[in-house]
Amino acid sequence: MNCTIPWLQDTPAAQVWTSWGGVQRQIQILDRFNFKVATFDTLLNPLALANDTNWNALKALLKQVAGEP
Repeated sequence: MNCTIPWLQDTPAAQVWTSWGGVQRQIQILDRFNFKVATFDTLLNPLALANDTNWNALKALLKQVAGEP
């Protein structure tokens, strides 16, 4: 609700997270057809660093999947 970015709320019936092999601290990135095309691991690439290196890497990945320059 009140979010411009779509989020997946998994359910026990769908088990999407399990079928994708998801683990905690991972961001699963989907293409426009809802196929998983990338995974960004925030355990290996923490977003709370003092510099913006990992934020910029995630942003670049999202833009790439979205087809933006």
